[in-house]
Formats: sequence, C-alpha cells, structure tokens
Amino acid sequence: MSNSLKHIYHKIQKIAETASTNAKIELLKEFMPADPVFRKVLYGTYSEHIVFGINKFPPIKKAASLQGVLSRLTGEEDILALLKQFSLQPGVSMADKDRLFKAASVDPETYKLTEMMCKKDLCCGISAITINKAYPDFVRITPYQRCSTEKDIGNISFDPYALAQCKANGVFAYYHVRDKKFISRSGSMFRQMKHLISKISERPKKMHFGNKFGINNAPLLHDRDDILIGELLVLDGLHNVYDRKTGNGIITSCIYGTADPNMVKHICFVVWDCITREEYKQMYSPIAYQTRFFNATQYVHAVSDTNVLRTIESEPVYTIEEAKAFYRKMRAQGEEGAIIKNLKGVWKSNTSKDYIKMKNVIECDLMITGCTPHKKDPKMMGSIQLTSVDGKIKVSCGSGFTEQERLLDWNLYIGRIVAVEAEGLIRDKSKSTYSLYTPTFIEVRHDKKIANTYKEVLDIERSTNRGSRKRG
Repeated sequence: MSNSLKHIYHKIQKIAETASTNAKIELLKEFMPADPVFRKVLYGTYSEHIVFGINKFPPIKKAASLQGVLSRLTGEEDILALLKQFSLQPGVSMADKDRLFKAASVDPETYKLTEMMCKKDLCCGISAITINKAYPDFVRITPYQRCSTEKDIGNISFDPYALAQCKANGVFAYYHVRDKKFISRSGSMFRQMKHLISKISERPKKMHFGNKFGINNAPLLHDRDDILIGELLVLDGLHNVYDRKTGNGIITSCIYGTADPNMVKHICFVVWDCITREEYKQMYSPIAYQTRFFNATQYVHAVSDTNVLRTIESEPVYTIEEAKAFYRKMRAQGEEGAIIKNLKGVWKSNTSKDYIKMKNVIECDLMITGCTPHKKDPKMMGSIQLTSVDGKIKVSCGSGFTEQERLLDWNLYIGRIVAVEAEGLIRDKSKSTYSLYTPTFIEVRHDKKIANTYKEVLDIERSTNRGSRKRG
C-alpha cells in the first residue's frame, strides 16, 4: 500500500470548490460513510480536544531531505498513527517532527493535507458543526457560554437584585467531578492537575444542593455527576494571584504536560457555576443561575480551603449604579472588570443576554500573520502582525512582550490566536482596513482557534464607557 493521502486531499479540494454549505454537507454525506481514512482526517482536524503540537512545516523539499531515523512506512494509516501518537504525548520532539515531515513528503498533496491537519483547518469551508450535520455527533463540540456586552445591559433585571461578579484573569476550565479531570474551553485536558484534584476530592460525602423545588441533601461522591465551571489561577507564596501572563502561561503549559511541577501545586480553581453532565451534553440547563451558583458554592464550602477552591467574588446589586460601582471596585483591585448576571438566567452554549460583561478597554482575539525583527537587536522580535478573521482589522503589535517572549521564534506562532488590549478601533483614511489604537499583547490564546471579526470588535468598543476614539 502507498503512504500517500493524495486521494483524501482531492476530496477536500472538491469540497473547497463547492460554493454552498448545503452542497458541502451532501459531499460529506457521500465521502464519510465510504471512506474510514477520510473520517479519521476530519476527526483529527476538527476535534477541539486533539492537539498535535506542530504549527510550522518546512518546505517540502527540505522536509524530504531531513535526516533522522525512520522505518519504512507501509500503509495509509501510518501518518495518522504518528499524529495520534503526538496528540497523546506531553510534547513533540524535533525527531518526532522529522519523522512526520519525511513521511508526509511522499507527494505534495499528502504534505499539504498533513500540514492543514496540524493547523486544525482543512481550508475547505467546513467546521465541526457542518460535519455533525452530515454525520450526527461525529465530532465532539465543547460547549461554552459567552457573556453579552454592555449594549444589552437593559436586559438585566434588578428585581429583586442582580448578581455582580469579578471578571477574573485566569484560564477558563470545566471540572468534571466524577471523572476527576479539568477540561479547557477548547476541549483539551489539563494533564498536570493531580495535586489540585486530590485536594478537591477530599471533601465530605454529603452537602446541601439546590434544585428548582428548593434545597435538599444529596450524596455527592457517587450519585452526583456535576461539572463545575470557573477559572484556574496560580497563587504565589503569599496566596495572592499571579499576574495574568505569568499565571496563564503556567496553566496552559499543563495542557501539554510541560509545566513546572512545583508551580502546578499552587494552582487554584475559582468557580461561578455548576451544571450536570447531562446538561453539559445537551449544551443547555434550564435551572436558574441563583440555584446553579448556590450548588457551586457548596463544593467550595465542603473543600474549605481557598488555596484549592474559591467562589468568584460576588455582590448583590440593586441598580445599574451599584453595578457600575462594583465594576469600578474590581478595576481598582487590578481585575479585568465585572460580569452582571440575572438570577433567573439559564445556561446555554451561546452568547447570553442574561450575563453582561463590563470592561474599560477593548480586548480582542486576533490571528498572527507575521513578525518583524527588533530594530536594535535583529535576534529579537520587534512586533507581530495581526488580523481579524475577516481581514478587516490589520495591526502591528510591539508592546506588552517580555524580553524572554521577544527571544522566541514567532514565525512558529503564525496562524495562532493572541489576545490584545487596545484603546479603540481606528481607521487610516488612505486604507480600507481598520487598526487598533495602542495595542498591547496579553497572551497567546491556546484555548481559541478563531479570531474575532471586525463587527465583534466594534461591538466590544461600543459597549465601553469611553466610546470610540477617532483618529485618521
């Protein structure tokens, strides 16, 4: 058998050349049942929880000439087997990469297909949702509830009150209580959480829980199958929270199993929601937020160790003025902002107008398209070039980086998503695209695969207290 995946590449190209989404779905219905290799390519590419750890491919001629130990590959499955191996191990060595590059160099089509798989996009206009429409429940989609912006603040009810909560600066995570595992927003598992999980698991077997009928007693360890929702933070020696960049860098390293074991022991989980596994699967919970939040607090009370498990800082607010006062308090504490929540709000995998985000600056997620060297030291990165997913925002960002970050090879990060802060959108009169005023790098978003659109960034700007800053 040939090691070539050329025939899969041609099927992907046929989908790419097909204009309508419905027609793409029909092609998927035709290809998927009959071709198990095609299914494996789709599953590996569009499953959020699968990470291969390779973002940059050398030119195919260079890849074909790479030196390294490589046994003769004898079947179509071998490239996919290598990728599966990489997804299960903590990191990918240069020797691993050389094996894959050489194996994929059998022909240009196979090489390009392998590269697209590693970058998690087959560039043919399909997504996990599209695939599941053709082949139901084929790709696992991790649910995620987003908050609306301040333009929807009028949807918040202060009768009798709303709940104001700190907008934390950590890494979003789900904790599956029964399975004893932490899962990221993109579905990846945090690998180095044994210390934290053991501490959480040392809780009493019984606690008070709420439901739509009131409060009851329920066994916890064996009969409940809850999922806690919150953010992972890292504490220093004085039990204070590390700055966002440092802490989030440690936490995201846990996804790849490369975090410092000593620092991992200082990770804390801050919770604000609690749903059941069935609700997680259905991507919807009809239970009112006040009940879900109460259930989350019961885990915190049971563990009774704020260095392990904390409830997000919260206050009841009776007016919009009180909500703004809480927001200002959070900003004074160095936090990102506040979330204002309706007590009766449901949980759903979508943007909800029952939960409103209040922030003072624009924060958006853009894709890296290139980098330029530092003017004073060519060995260091000077700035990175960023774009929105629709190409309407293009900006160069050279602020917010540490010296260590500037020494990284940012060409390896091309195609990745980063979070940046800015004071607003601007537009050069001589160009048709927009830019950002005073952009500052925050972090690489390991949990996101798609950048914001121009409209999303514009909505974020309009929701700020400051409004747009006009320059041109």
